[in-house]
Formats: sequence, C-alpha cells, structure tokens
Amino acid sequence: MKKYLEKSDTILGIDGGTNILYANKIKPDLIIGDMDSIDKSILDYFKKETEVAIYPSKKDETDTELGLNWCLENNKKDVVIFNSMQNRLDHIQGLIANLIFAYKKGLNLEIVNQKQKIFIAQNMSFSTKKGVNISLIPLTEVVEGISTDGLEYPLNNENLFFYHSRGISNVALKNEVKITHKKGLLMIIVSEKDVI
Repeated sequence: MKKYLEKSDTILGIDGGTNILYANKIKPDLIIGDMDSIDKSILDYFKKETEVAIYPSKKDETDTELGLNWCLENNKKDVVIFNSMQNRLDHIQGLIANLIFAYKKGLNLEIVNQKQKIFIAQNMSFSTKKGVNISLIPLTEVVEGISTDGLEYPLNNENLFFYHSRGISNVALKNEVKITHKKGLLMIIVSEKDVI
C-alpha cells in the first residue's frame, strides 16, 4: 500500500478501511462514513489529530461513495481505492458502480488489492509486467472497436459483449500494453502477485 503513497497525497479512512491504515501505520487526513465497522479504539486513537465526518447509517450512498463525493468537492482527480474485494459480492458490485460513477464524474480511479488492479480503459497505454493476466470486461452491452497491442490474444477493431466472457484472462506479452476502443465502457483487470 505504501508504495502507492506520496507525502503530498490526501489519505481518507473510509470507515472500516481505517483499521487497515492503522495496521500499516498510516495516518489518514480524514475519516469518513457511518462508523459501523471501524474499531472504536482505532477511531478514538485517530480522533485526537484527524478530522472525522460521521454520517447516519441510514443513507443512500455507501461510505465509499461518500469518499468519492468528498474527492469531487475537493478537486482530487486521481483516486486509488484500496479494498480486499473478498467475501461480499454485493460490495464488489458496489465498487464497480463506484468505478463507473467516478469515470462519469471525471475522476481517474483505480481499485487496488494485493493481487489486482482495476480501472476503466480510456484509450491508453499502461505499464504492467510480462506474463500477468489482463481481462477486458465490457460494462456496457457492447464495447466497439477494441484494438490491443502487447497481449497474447490480440483484438483488432473488434467488439466485446457484456453477455460473453471472451475478454477474460488475456496475457501481457510486454511490460507495456496498449488498449483502445471506439465506443462503450470497458473495465480492465490486471491480476498479478504483489500489486501493493
């Protein structure tokens, strides 16, 4: 986690995620959420020097979406969410919704855990490692005109469909991969050992 952080970064503890910051000896600049999953002793520990924004448990937004709204309000454009993405399919779906929400609002968002990095493709080249799995997942019914460079199974101006699994588990042949597309919303999942 620390390799992603620079001194100038603003660090948000999103409710129970603050427990992980504490375990990694990382001090948040703000703790935000309904405080239903943060350890009370950790909240008390950070309260002395950290701003805390407490929201009611009955609300329309998830705690993560509250954090994204804070980033929008405070002009933070590059955002990384650290999340284990384990055990709760509904929470994973919520994170994917957060990814789309951020994209539509103009945020550059990555969701990261120890073995995966997830982001929305924006006609881009990105650094990776030769041999890692890279999945291309349509988030709209069809993503049109996809072309890739640096993948074992290349696409050349082809379409991927939400209801087919063709884009799963491609492999990087280079340390830099290029993915472009003409229309639709495309999620990239890079799976490797020790992302953070």
